[in-house]
Amino acid sequence: MAIVGCVVTPRGTRTIEEETKYLEAEIGRKFWGIRNFHAWDAAIVNAIDKRIVANGHTLICNTSAQRKTDGTAQSWADIAAGGQDTLLRDQAARLKLLGVPFVFVFNHEPEDDVGVCGTPTDYRRAYRRIYDVFTSQGVQNITYQLDMMAWTFNPKSGRKPLDYWPGDFIDVVAGNVFNWYPGRDNSKWQSLAFLAQPFNDWMNANKPAKAKWIGASGCQEDPAAPNRKAQWFRDAADALQVWQFDGLVYYNSPKLYPWWFDSSSVSLDAFREVVNRPFFTEAPLAQAAPEAFWEPPTPADPGDDAVAEDE
Repeated sequence: MAIVGCVVTPRGTRTIEEETKYLEAEIGRKFWGIRNFHAWDAAIVNAIDKRIVANGHTLICNTSAQRKTDGTAQSWADIAAGGQDTLLRDQAARLKLLGVPFVFVFNHEPEDDVGVCGTPTDYRRAYRRIYDVFTSQGVQNITYQLDMMAWTFNPKSGRKPLDYWPGDFIDVVAGNVFNWYPGRDNSKWQSLAFLAQPFNDWMNANKPAKAKWIGASGCQEDPAAPNRKAQWFRDAADALQVWQFDGLVYYNSPKLYPWWFDSSSVSLDAFREVVNRPFFTEAPLAQAAPEAFWEPPTPADPGDDAVAEDE
């Protein structure tokens, strides 16, 4: 059984809540989780995060050293050395107020930030420092996710995934898969099965006890083949079921290219059919009532209705 999550980017004048409800009405089911991105020094559990939980979704909380609120990068080595402990204790206090299970992701796709934020060793030590601080502060109900490009697990990439491994406290390992055709120059149409096979093989060989997710995924329309994206969704679902994946998060955003799952009626029909298969209809984690911490956003609250995307 696998959960289905989504990165929700509001369109037009809709808020993130309205866009989520619109998408869920389209597919005839509720998303298990909603993934929200944060700059490193931005307060997590902001207005958007609170609304995600208040509406019955599991928060997939993503914070990244690749970007601070002033646009600069945060050093992983500084985090690892304790230079960000004050910020981390504050973030821990906010996470404790959630009172419900949530997923935490530190610096998605860190291999893309080597050099800017530090080395793979710096990354894994930084993630370990975050875990140690959160644990010391009594953060509970937390699922730790390591989020990387599926390409990194392909031997042809020349990368070594274990260089980024922060420790066995990691609960979920996610590989991100995007079919870049036709938007990216010189790209070829590629199925999720083709792109994710090395990731699946690596997980089975190296971390078979850990949950494996597609942490972010997207597919574009093929202008020459109107049904091709719809078949991409169906083939992807078939592969994930055969491989017994535990989660699929779709990147419903126009960033870089139009990844919308409802970009055409046939694509929407296929996505709807896929996410309503029994394999993808696992019940959400039990959650406490959110009213204990929920309050409407105020002008001083940094949360707005646009997902802070860093993909």
